[in-house]
This record gives sequence, C-alpha cells and structure tokens, in this order.
Amino acid sequence: MTGLDYGRLCRVEALRVLGGRYRLEDQIGAGGMAVVWRATDEVLRRSVAVKVLARPLTVDASARLRIQAEARSAARLAHPHVASVYDFGESLDDAGQPVPFVVMELLRGPTLSKRLAAGPLPPPEAMRVCAEVASGIAAAHEAGLVHRDIKPANVVLTPSGAKVVDFGIAAAAGPLEDLDQDDRMVGTPAYLAPERLTGGDVVPASDVYALGLLLHCVLVGRLPWNVETTTQMLRAHEYHEPVPLPPVAGVPPQVVDLCRQCLVKDPADRPTAAEVAAVLADAAGVRLPMTPVPAGTVGGVPVPDPISDVPTVEPRPARDRRRRRSLVVAVVAGTVVATAVGAALLANPAGTNGEAAAGANPTGLEEPTTRPSTTPGPVTTPPPVAPRPGIPPVDGTTGPTTRSGPAETGAAAPTPSATAAPTTPAPEQQTLTSGGGTVTVECLADQAHAVKWTTEPGYWVTKAEPGPAVRVRIWFKSADTLIRMRIRCKAGVATWVNAPT
Repeated sequence: MTGLDYGRLCRVEALRVLGGRYRLEDQIGAGGMAVVWRATDEVLRRSVAVKVLARPLTVDASARLRIQAEARSAARLAHPHVASVYDFGESLDDAGQPVPFVVMELLRGPTLSKRLAAGPLPPPEAMRVCAEVASGIAAAHEAGLVHRDIKPANVVLTPSGAKVVDFGIAAAAGPLEDLDQDDRMVGTPAYLAPERLTGGDVVPASDVYALGLLLHCVLVGRLPWNVETTTQMLRAHEYHEPVPLPPVAGVPPQVVDLCRQCLVKDPADRPTAAEVAAVLADAAGVRLPMTPVPAGTVGGVPVPDPISDVPTVEPRPARDRRRRRSLVVAVVAGTVVATAVGAALLANPAGTNGEAAAGANPTGLEEPTTRPSTTPGPVTTPPPVAPRPGIPPVDGTTGPTTRSGPAETGAAAPTPSATAAPTTPAPEQQTLTSGGGTVTVECLADQAHAVKWTTEPGYWVTKAEPGPAVRVRIWFKSADTLIRMRIRCKAGVATWVNAPT
C-alpha cells in the first residue's frame, strides 16, 4: 500500500478525530512517504497540518519508534527558520494496524520550488532566503541531526521568511551501520552529496553540499550540470566538477567562492552551515534572528557576549581568513544556535489558499525523491593513583553522576613538563560549543588538545579522546541524542564537526 493508498484511507478517517483532538478537514499534499491534511486542533482551536505516514514506514515497530524519536527531536527546536512540530500520535486503520501521524505548523506561503518556476530570484532575495535556510540547518546540525533532503520543495516562503520543512527523513549524524538498510540512501538525486552515493556516514557536510546547489539554483535558475537522466545526475555528483556560478549582477565574489566551496567533493573541505549563513547574511545585508549561546567561540569563530540585544557583525581574525580556502566570513553574533532541531511541513499544491504542506511534487528542477529512501561544576582531574597521562575522566570515573543533574565537567590530565622555562608563549585556549556541551581546546601547531569540557543539562560524556592529536574527540550523550565533537586545529584555529568517528 502506498502513500496515496493511505490518502484514500484518510478520506474515510476524515470523519474521525485523530488522537482525540485533530479533526482532519481536507488533503493538501501527497507524496510517496506521506499524505498531509489541513486539520483543526479542537483543544487549542488552531489550524495545523497533520502528516499521515505511508505504510512502508509503519510496517514494523522499530520503524515507528524511529519516526517517533525523530518527531521528538524535531519538536524541541524553536527556530524562526524551521517549521515547528507540535505532536506525534498513532491512529488505527480499518485493519487495526497503527498509522503514525505528525502534527505540524501550518505554513502560509508558496514553496521555493513553486517560486523558482517563474525564474531565478533577485540576488538580494536569493541570498537572504539561502541565509535563512542555512541558519535553520545550522540549528539542526548543532543538535546532532542531518536533514538529508534539502531542496526547493522543502523550503516554504512565508511572510516572516523562509522555513525549512520536512525533517521526516532526518537522521542523527553518525556511522552508517546505525541506519537500517532502507535508510542508507534517501533524499532527492539532484541534491545528493557524493559521499551519500558511496556509502559514506551521515554527516552535516552533506546538507552543506545541498545548500550549495540550492544557492546555485536560486541565483541562476538551474543546477550546475547539464544532465537529462537520474543516472547522469548521480554520476555528475560523484565524478564531475560542477559548472562554476556564472557572473550575476549584485552577487559579490565571496558568495561565488562560497558556492564553489560548498560543492567540493570532500566533505571535510566544505564550510559549515553556520558559516554559509553568516556569509550570505552579510552579503544580503540582513541580520538573522538568533538564539543566544554562551559567550566564547563556536566553530573557531569568536562570539560576542549574548547579553547584547542587537546582533553584531564581526570579521574573523586575519590568520583565520586563510582557513577553509580563503573563505571570508563575517559572523553575526550567535549564528550557531544551541537548540535541538527539526520540523516537518509540506509543499503547497496550487489553489490551497497559500498554505504549505510537505511532500508536494517537485518541479522540473529536481529529480524525484528516492526511497529505499547551570553552573558548571569544578574542573576535575584524574585520581593520583596511576593516572594515564593525557586521558581525561569520562562519565563514571570521577564519582556518581546523573543524567538530569547539574552539568558535568571533565579535564585532561596534566602532562609532565620540562624543568626549563618555555621558550614560546602558552597556546591560547579556545572554547567550542555544541548542543551537548563545551570543549576548551589548545592548538599546538596543527595538533589539538582538549584541556577541559563541560556538559549541558541532560547530557553526559560517554567517551573522550583529548589528544594532543591531529583530531580529538568528545562524545556528549542525552537520553535520545548523541553528539560527537571531532575537533581539529588549522593555522592555530580550532573547529569542530559532528562526526561519526
């Protein structure tokens, strides 16, 4: 039974109230994975969108639990450029089988794909829209989620700005073996990163690749390859360099370079979504709404004190401009949002009063979707009995901890030092922040050394590899989220990604 089969079923269920409160009214979107209804929440008396998931996603209990976990993660986000998820539940079909549904924000406005059918966007609008999309995706990455299907059909242009929708196939960043076979290759062929085609792990950089394609598309109205079939498109992603963004009046050189960097084949060489948002916001002359984060550094970029009510634009230090292939980044205060992520909504069919719903058919610019697809505690040090130099305490080694108690703090054991006075200044400490906690890092040439870390409420540290090493790793875990901070230093600047290993 397909998603459209469930649409027929839902026409019968429209006479019923799902979950005791959501009265289905009319169908506003349909796709291979779900059918979306405009509905009324009879408890809060507001209009909502209800996505009823298709049978391929509901045939076993583990799939339903995974969908529920994704909805729970998405519902935690409060970000102005991600559609909100309100509720999750299950209804029974005529055969008594459970049918999961997700209750979402009902957006008013066209999808970006519908807008692009009329041609490219003016450069200021194009850069603003992509900056807003990138800021929402950065929030997702901060919470440890990868969207996996960034495309024009999953962006809705509302009166208050662009909103990313349809986190229905989002996944926690991590190793490929953590996913079921059917989840390993999902998304839209026109926007799939090369590593997704070669069995690579779920990484935030794959979303950045799609952001680069989105930017190219909104500026010139087409993707950077001249292909006619899905197979040709997939081969282009993996083997062919994209055509550079042509000159467009009003598009500054740093945006052209940014688009190129987003589309490099190696995910480690792409900028972060937060950096993409910052560059585009600066080029468009807009300030993105922020959620404050602790003062310090995020991803190697200094962040002003969040008590300021007005976001500021601050250039990177000169030495940092050599990083990431001369990417010039002007960072708006608090670009990386330390919140949990996600949401889902759909593309709006014509004639539905401008209300958007997820899962509408893509435009000719896209290939069809594939589907087998707190105050921190004091710094602790290792006990004096036979410590291992350079190995910090992790969860359970410094005394009892609880998952819901105060933030925990770890520190690397001090390494023996020579008796002679150092001939070079001590390395500057840099603080990197994620949704799970913060890590203080020292850069020793191109080696990183994690000297201290502090958890956010509800998180604990499950593993730590503090270095010094080319890459150091700290694992933060909560009840339903795992954030793996992989940190490295380049030109004296520390950066991190949420990486599988």
